[in-house]
Amino acid sequence: MKRRGFKSGITPYLYVLPAIVPMLVFLYWPLIVNFILSVLDWNFISPTRNFIGLKNYTSLFQREAFSMALINTGKYILGLLPWAILIPLAISVLILTVKNKKLRDLYETALFIPTVLSFSVACFVWIWMLTPIGGVIATLLESVGLRPISWLADHRFALWAIVIVSGWRMLGYHELLLGGSLKSVPTEYIEAATIDGASSWRIFWSIRFPLITPTVFFLLVTTAIFVSDYVFMPIHILTQGGPYNASTNLIYLVYQFAFQFFNTGLASATALITFLLFVIITALVFYFGERRVHYGD
Repeated sequence: MKRRGFKSGITPYLYVLPAIVPMLVFLYWPLIVNFILSVLDWNFISPTRNFIGLKNYTSLFQREAFSMALINTGKYILGLLPWAILIPLAISVLILTVKNKKLRDLYETALFIPTVLSFSVACFVWIWMLTPIGGVIATLLESVGLRPISWLADHRFALWAIVIVSGWRMLGYHELLLGGSLKSVPTEYIEAATIDGASSWRIFWSIRFPLITPTVFFLLVTTAIFVSDYVFMPIHILTQGGPYNASTNLIYLVYQFAFQFFNTGLASATALITFLLFVIITALVFYFGERRVHYGD
């Protein structure tokens, strides 16, 4: 009886073991190793690793590059939120008004193309477009009497150039999700509101938008969590974090500390602080956002 009870008690844990083991190996164990490396002085090459305690953490907060990366990470989150939700939602609403289905599909396909393109190749195309001498955008500005802007070399515009490039790539995917959610709203709700004399704006705000809030919340969470990953490649190809760290962020700073300066301790400390920061951001998004999500019909 005891053996049978033991088997019945352990069986549920055996079923979830295939999901738990990869999480332990690929998430929690790297976190432990990362913390260990963050209290060491090591350059990836030397056989000796010196324990220095929390000096890497105190050193980080004294570095201007870290404070710039921290501020820029917040700017990237705020700058990409319109590209992640507001702009694709507005485009989805406009496409929904198109009566011709083939034309709607054509618009959505054209918007989705940047998502499937190689981002590295697209970044090189954007370098050509953003160059102040002979670039497409510079030519357009000159045609209306405006001076060209050095998007990638001016500390005032470099970060926002990265935001534009990253937002351009995510726009089609987010529009596809929001457009699909809008199409799934039951037509009888729309017809009933129309018969009652509701305006298009009232129908959208009182019927359509509440029913698509789960998708909006999903995009809000994923954008807040993965925004640093979204902008890593354009930062690396377009600006390398410059000029004067004006376009860097925390993830790119980890890359610089680890693979350019070979300072494993600083890289690990930055990675751990970044992880904790995004845990807090995710918790805040869930706390303030999920209560406004409407999951029922």
